[in-house]
Amino acid sequence: MIFPTDDWLRGTVDAWADVSASPGFDFRVQWVLPKAPDGEGAYTLTVADGRVTTAVAGTDPAADITLTLPYEQARDVQRGQADPSVLYMQAQLKTAGDNHTVLRYLELLASPPGIAAQHAIATLTE
Repeated sequence: MIFPTDDWLRGTVDAWADVSASPGFDFRVQWVLPKAPDGEGAYTLTVADGRVTTAVAGTDPAADITLTLPYEQARDVQRGQADPSVLYMQAQLKTAGDNHTVLRYLELLASPPGIAAQHAIATLTE
């Protein structure tokens, strides 16, 4: 599926359906994707109990955190070809919002359940 179409967003939710990596860890994250093929892309994920429960196109001004990464790099992350934690440490992944939530989200992505979900997402991502 082409990243980040509505089908890809539904696939992302499905990939996290059986994951409960961090009960009580609830937040919204918006990913902003400059340099997307159609201009600036964006999508917002709602995380409840450490798993993605909704994914919609667009931004959410009430999101707890914002992650900004150029489209090509963001697609590489979703394909499993780039590590968001490394991009964060290299100051390539820009963040806004609560830093503690950013770090917990990156930790969630690097956890065994997060890796399993990300592996499933990688198989969806063109």
